[in-house]
Formats: sequence, C-alpha cells, structure tokens
Amino acid sequence: MKKDFKKEFEKKRKRVERFLNKFLNLRKVPEPLRSSMRYTIKAGGKRLRPILVLESYEITGKDIEDEIMPPACAVEMVHTFTLIHDDLPAIDNDDFRRGKPTLHKIFGEDIAILAGDALFIYGIETFLKSEAAPKRVLEALKVFSKALGGEGVIAGEVLDIKGVGKKPNRRYLKKVHMLKTASLISVCLEIGL
Repeated sequence: MKKDFKKEFEKKRKRVERFLNKFLNLRKVPEPLRSSMRYTIKAGGKRLRPILVLESYEITGKDIEDEIMPPACAVEMVHTFTLIHDDLPAIDNDDFRRGKPTLHKIFGEDIAILAGDALFIYGIETFLKSEAAPKRVLEALKVFSKALGGEGVIAGEVLDIKGVGKKPNRRYLKKVHMLKTASLISVCLEIGL
C-alpha cells in the first residue's frame, strides 16, 4: 500500500501542533515570558524533528501517544531554544527567523535569553511526561542530552562562532553541521527507537 508522503507528513505535523499547544499551555508562567516562549515556537516550521521521533517510534510497531508525544514535542521545544539563542546578538545577531522578527527583536535580548532557557527546561520536563517504561525514558533522555551538550549541538555552536571571519574550510564546516544539525536530527531517530 503506497502512502502519499505529503499527506502523511502534514497529518503528523498537525498532530505535533495539537500536542505542542497542549504542552505549552503555560498558564502559570508570567508575562512576558509566556508570550515570548510561545512566539518562536508558533512562528511555524516543518516540525521535522518531532516527526522523525514519531516515525522511528512507529517503526517499532507502537503508536501510544502518551509514550511518544511528550518526547517528540520536547525535541521541538529544545530545538526552538537553540534557534532563539543562535539568533541572539552575541551569536549570529539575526533580525529574522522564518520571515518574522527574531525573538530578541520583539521582546529584548534579556527576555529572549530567558525564554530560550525556559523552553530548554520545559522541554526536559515535557520529555519526562512520557508514560513509556521509566528505563526507556531515561535512556532516551540520556542520548538526547549527549546530542545537545558539549559533544553535540552546543559544541557545534561554539565551532560556528569561532569560525566567523576565518577562511572557509570544508572539513571544519562539515564538523559544524554534523554537530549543530545532524546530531539533533539523528538523536530524534534514536529517541523514537
């Protein structure tokens, strides 16, 4: 049975959006932090990373929302944190992301830093809401943490920052992309499995 890729992708994207709204209720979070946390995550995007979590999970023959949707949405929250911090004046100093003003342009650099931090922590908290076996959740969280830290995304960001103004080097650029982008994408597959 042949599936229509675009329809399946859109169906999963809408599912992720529905659960992101549920997890990002944030009623107890004070303003302007609540609005700033929602601003970048609501700015759109393909939701590729959480969809990869869902797809790899479904390969195992399961589709239990209470097990997989918290980690899938957590990945998107943490990914959004990385985008917010990447856009900051001290790093890339971007004015726009996905055609909209970056978070620090709307809420200020101080609130953008704190919104990114809050999304990171909230992402981990959401991840732990999974009703999968605790041992599986901890294993998935362990690989997720490793992919993000000093050997993964953050290491790639450091290399990216330190490479600014230097002569382009294909090997160096590949390493930056492998750490910043590929490690987060590949860990989505590991989390689902």
